[in-house]
Amino acid sequence: MNVSCSGLDGCPGRYCGRLQHGLKCEPICGACPIGYRLFNHSDICSPCNEDAVPRDYMYFLFMILVTLSGHLVVLAMEVIKGKRTRTRNLVVTACICVLECVVAGIITLLLFEPYGNVVIKSCGARQVSDFYPIFYNPVPDFVHEIDCVSEVVHPLYSFIFVFLGLDLFFIVIFRILVALIFRHNIISKTSMFYSLLLIPCVVLLHAVFAGLIYFSFDYLSLLAGCLVFSVVSVRAQKENEEVLYHDRVSFKLAFKLWKNPLYLSFSAVCAVFIMVGILSLTDEVSSDNLRLQLLPIAVAPFLAFPILSLFANPDHYLTAWGAPPDDYNGPLQ
Repeated sequence: MNVSCSGLDGCPGRYCGRLQHGLKCEPICGACPIGYRLFNHSDICSPCNEDAVPRDYMYFLFMILVTLSGHLVVLAMEVIKGKRTRTRNLVVTACICVLECVVAGIITLLLFEPYGNVVIKSCGARQVSDFYPIFYNPVPDFVHEIDCVSEVVHPLYSFIFVFLGLDLFFIVIFRILVALIFRHNIISKTSMFYSLLLIPCVVLLHAVFAGLIYFSFDYLSLLAGCLVFSVVSVRAQKENEEVLYHDRVSFKLAFKLWKNPLYLSFSAVCAVFIMVGILSLTDEVSSDNLRLQLLPIAVAPFLAFPILSLFANPDHYLTAWGAPPDDYNGPLQ
């Protein structure tokens, strides 16, 4: 039975509240329904009617990139082990990985309010504890705990799980369709197995560290973009060390790297990682032109690495030390 709001005591705990119906309120404090949260230190659960801020979309994109990077790592492992060498197979598999994540991401946004629109409503996240209300249930009498667990940051927590579930579904559907259409060993059993195994790992990562990731993903994006690009580039450099160290045609390395579909896929993902980091860190910058001018930094490593690697030829240093260049047969250990 609802009673007058003015005659009620405040709710204990950080996330306990009550619903208001007209001029009356529910007498019992508890968890706010999905899509509601407490605002301005009030005890009334209010609906989340504000559009999601750009940081929310950047966070969603970051988690999509993490999942896509995992799929590409699985593909790279097969290439390193020599199980997949045909360029057509690499291109088809890489495109399927991108398609799975993109379709799953778009459908995820359409499934949240307002339905059928990629512009979603969000309760927002103001502090790390908003992702972990289970640790803030009050115990007023030191005996009975009041359950106030709800998705305070709706839909920032749930839509990642929805995306991963859809991605798992599309992994099965798309890869089976490709195997039936092409009737070749384009999609291997190993890549299928590890891709399916990847989803529970990302689910666990998000379930445990969602709050920490949300408030640090801009820095993590820059770190991940630079780190993954460095590892992939060094690996590609070793595979082409004969061109790099023994061939005097300076742009052969660049052409060989840029024709590698796996290298291009990783480079594109790393560039988007860096763009997400730049846009997130400059979210409060009032000048949109300044933010757009910083975006070309994301593709600078991709363009510069093959060219700058040419200046790392050890022959120059060996000659300076008095050693004959022709005695050199590989990268320095």
